[in-house]
Amino acid sequence: MQHPRGAAAAEKLKKYAKDDPPDNVRSLRNNPAPSQRKGRPSDENEERGEDELTLKQASEQLMQAISLTRSSLTEKIEDVHTEVGRLRHDMQAMRGRISEVETRVSHIEDTITPMEAKLNKAAGSANAWKQKADDLENRLRRNNIRIIGLPERSEGQQPEQFLEEWLKSTLGDGFSSTFSRFSSCEYLASLQRSSLTPPDPQVWQCGGSVEVLPCSRIAHIERAHKPYTEDLTAHVRRNALRVAEVWMDEFKSHVYMAWNIPQEDPGIDIGDISERKALRKRLQCKTFRWYLVTVYPEMRTYSDNIAYGVLQNSLKTDLCLDQGPDTDNIPILYICHGLTPQNVYYSSSQQLHVGVLSPTMDDDDNRCLVDVNSRPRLIECNYARAKRMKLYWQFNQGGAIQNKKSKRCLELQENSDNEFGYQLVLQKCSGQKWSITNFHKNIST
Repeated sequence: MQHPRGAAAAEKLKKYAKDDPPDNVRSLRNNPAPSQRKGRPSDENEERGEDELTLKQASEQLMQAISLTRSSLTEKIEDVHTEVGRLRHDMQAMRGRISEVETRVSHIEDTITPMEAKLNKAAGSANAWKQKADDLENRLRRNNIRIIGLPERSEGQQPEQFLEEWLKSTLGDGFSSTFSRFSSCEYLASLQRSSLTPPDPQVWQCGGSVEVLPCSRIAHIERAHKPYTEDLTAHVRRNALRVAEVWMDEFKSHVYMAWNIPQEDPGIDIGDISERKALRKRLQCKTFRWYLVTVYPEMRTYSDNIAYGVLQNSLKTDLCLDQGPDTDNIPILYICHGLTPQNVYYSSSQQLHVGVLSPTMDDDDNRCLVDVNSRPRLIECNYARAKRMKLYWQFNQGGAIQNKKSKRCLELQENSDNEFGYQLVLQKCSGQKWSITNFHKNIST
């Protein structure tokens, strides 16, 4: 027999099943438990198919988005490549323009540099030209006889006869007709030391003096015949070396440089100079340095030169470095002759002077080898130093000549257009060797 309360609960459950079940029951029906779903394979396959379809659609959408992104990036990359190509083309064109401008500037510098140096030299030589003009004006009177108390041209058309008669009347019977023959007399209105060569240094060193008489008259008697040998070079050189050894002390090297003679074993017999040295000592003569400081301070000295002579390259030993035409500033190669245009001087300050050296301070025309835009040029040394140009060279006998700043070497390069088949260039050092006639010591790097 069933309990009354249990019967009532059963009735109530049936009613819920027939009518509208509660939310929790409805949820269980719509979402059965896993244990309940295992028994329904068709529902499981249907849900799996829906998931795969959804995944496929998502994958297709993702691939479509990737394709669109790739296409957009490809277009942008192509635009970047196009822009980069245009920039490269513009840069190449700009590089060409810059190179052309550099070439033009280089040519302009090559033109301006020597012109400016020449202008400076011309300005500094203005006084010298004025003195020469004054001297030329005085020389216009060369053929006239100027005698105190007599007007010009008193000699008429027979100057010798007039002078002989005048001298006889003035000097009386003591006059010898031997002096009647002469070429001309010249009156010097003024005497300027700068335009004349000073007397021998030993006159000053040993206490002598030169008296300048502004109002003096000077007559020059010309020899009809000069009793000299045809070739004076050997005699003059020998006498110059004797003077250098006796009187010039540490500055005697200048005489050897001037004659391009080695100071050690010069090969010239200058004779016995012991008597002359004893005379200097007995007279208590001053040093040559005293003479340069006190008497002739305008004289330029070159005691720092350690090498001099002609400069030759081992590649072509019959050609020498030459200053070339005076109007240019371009050194050349020329058949060796050893004259002034091929004089080369290397100093302890590592400068290479080419050509004649200025004898005095006011002549500022010494020219140095300079690297100008990778080309060898000859520029006035003081100007090149003031402009901080590349004028210092490393050079040892039998070695390369290398610019200290640019590191380029002075070398020979074959050139069929050149008269001698070679030209001077500045380039990367290839091992070419140079030698100079007289070299006293090497300089460390």
